[in-house]
Amino acid sequence: MRCSSAKITFPKLKDLELMYLPELKSIYKGFMLCKSLRCITVLYCPMLKRLSLTLHEENDQTSAPAALKQIIGQEKWWESLEWDEPDAKATLQTLFYNVKNKCNLVKSIMIIDYRSLLHYVSQA
Repeated sequence: MRCSSAKITFPKLKDLELMYLPELKSIYKGFMLCKSLRCITVLYCPMLKRLSLTLHEENDQTSAPAALKQIIGQEKWWESLEWDEPDAKATLQTLFYNVKNKCNLVKSIMIIDYRSLLHYVSQA
């Protein structure tokens, strides 16, 4: 269970990659506010059961953080996640990309890099 008052902010965090951390059980016990977060990648972290993300709420509607475009992981991990907010899994499901093999992972990373490139070009 989370400590409801514990909140940490990462205003410039864009990509969170957690890979090959078999003993990792938690990212943070409170809430993480990451308004710039575009992509979360979790691979081979079987003990990680919770994503400590703060969802956006407006007019009784829950939505993913605006910048978040993709959550990459394995289906077994995704299905084992425990959620603090009742609508969190349904809200984030459309952003989840199941990595079945290394080829899928490479493809997914290429898509993210391409989107990043387009974003930077459009900002110039």
